[in-house]
Amino acid sequence: TGFCGFSGEFGLIPARGSGDGGARDTGFYAAPGELAKQLAAAGEGAGAADLERLYGAGHPIVSGWLDTAADALAPALMCAEYLLDPEAFIFGGRLPAGLIDGLIERLGERLPGHRHPAKPYG
Repeated sequence: TGFCGFSGEFGLIPARGSGDGGARDTGFYAAPGELAKQLAAAGEGAGAADLERLYGAGHPIVSGWLDTAADALAPALMCAEYLLDPEAFIFGGRLPAGLIDGLIERLGERLPGHRHPAKPYG
């Protein structure tokens, strides 16, 4: 759990915003609540079945949220990779499996661009 109980809490790692002018943490960009808020504003449901359906249909809000989440998480994962050198990262939580897979896919596309060229990828 770490000294204060926040070990492994990627949601609190500072992240660069996507032009919104504010300094925020990864949780702001990658939190399922933010996705639910955006979908509600567009008149869409945000339950697990809704998210799976919308993701499968390539809904632009879901796709955009996944892109934004991956953009925020990739640098944080690189920090952890260089600091701790883990063999793997494990993703889970409140998102349906399809969205987690979509997030992992997007991270896989982004992470090579954040790695130091001399670091071997295992």
